[in-house]
Amino acid sequence: MKATDLMIGDYVVNTEFGKNKIDKIETLEPRRVWLEHGRTYVPIDFIEPIPLTKEILKKNGFVKDEKDDNMYYWNWGVIDDCISYDKETSKVRIFYVSGLAFVKIVQYVHELQHAFRLCEIKKEIVL
Repeated sequence: MKATDLMIGDYVVNTEFGKNKIDKIETLEPRRVWLEHGRTYVPIDFIEPIPLTKEILKKNGFVKDEKDDNMYYWNWGVIDDCISYDKETSKVRIFYVSGLAFVKIVQYVHELQHAFRLCEIKKEIVL
């Protein structure tokens, strides 16, 4: 992972400390992150993203679309539309329209956290 892919509050996994939230990211080389529960700095090369699984989506209130096995949605009320678009693949990563959230192509928990932040959704992810 690259430090530029991460934000404070993101969930990541480390072989020694397990799943943790990032509490601080060092900007100087060598890049390290402070893991909240481990209370220690870990080199950026020693952390991995947490794959976004169907189980994690379900734990967080997402429901599978009946027409598309790869599509999940979450209804959190009517708020402004928000789109995160991946220009490299020309695919929508996450969007919501009229209060329905659709998650597609997002591969990792921290990407879902970023999408929530982008959309100004204050939701704590449950792992």
